[in-house]
Amino acid sequence: MTIHIAYWVNEKYTIYAYYSLLSILKNHKSGEKIICHLITTSGNSNINMLKSLEKKFNIEVDEAILDENLVKNIPTSLKHLDYSTFFRFSIDTLINNVDKIIYIDADTIITSEISSLYNKDLWNNTVWVISESPNITTVNLLSKLSLKNKKYFNAWVLLINLKKRRNYSISNKCLDLLKNNRYPSDDQDPLNIILQDTCKRLEWRYNVTTWYFLIEKFYDIWFPKSYYEDALKNPVIIHFTWDRKPRNLISIHPYTLYYDRILLYNFWIQKTFNLKEFIIICIHYIFFWLFPKYKWRIKISWYVWKILRK
Repeated sequence: MTIHIAYWVNEKYTIYAYYSLLSILKNHKSGEKIICHLITTSGNSNINMLKSLEKKFNIEVDEAILDENLVKNIPTSLKHLDYSTFFRFSIDTLINNVDKIIYIDADTIITSEISSLYNKDLWNNTVWVISESPNITTVNLLSKLSLKNKKYFNAWVLLINLKKRRNYSISNKCLDLLKNNRYPSDDQDPLNIILQDTCKRLEWRYNVTTWYFLIEKFYDIWFPKSYYEDALKNPVIIHFTWDRKPRNLISIHPYTLYYDRILLYNFWIQKTFNLKEFIIICIHYIFFWLFPKYKWRIKISWYVWKILRK
């Protein structure tokens, strides 16, 4: 069996996809070949970074080149996103001769065997998705989009039945919606509208976002306590959402040091040494030693942010 994985990447996010893929390979013990499909535009000079892993692991790295003119003129509603967020719409038209694929956002780290996700049976569903965690934004979206099942999913980790997506022309339907409407969460909203009757829900542990470490008081609004506890105790995919990226000089995320171990693993794999990254790793270890509790690090970062604003 071959496991197919896809990322969309622009120049900025290629480095994140590299470490995400490396974390998959570090934890991949089942022996299946992995083919990584990179949805990008022509001229992305950082792609060779991922291709360098082909010689060291049983993988292939393919480029799925998107004509950016298809999405370049679609405006985004979220300020931190540009038109590249719509790249994932074209996954079924760009990647041929593949019927099943895992799509993962680039700013992620995988902590265990990825085949546990890939081997899930799609049955007659178009996609396996992860329900969005409870927050005021999700409540507003449920109301605005008038979703029949009253559930909203994020588009950051998806197990996709590509054959069925092609049969239903999902990409074209999403793009048609965007041509005539503006949506608060851009690409996620059309996907929720189009796929609401043909998706199945994954456990939270397949997409543990930064928000999960802050929602303990709210976990029982829509989901039982076990969802939250399983996500934190047995995470498969850690997603570094918001601006709390582990590559920051001062990173407070609970899985920062796990990310640092992937960077150190890269030193060993590539037989190279990056002084800048090593200094950042050392700073992280010192910071976590001084402030071992996540709540402490949140308070410290808040005070630092407050001082810098003055």
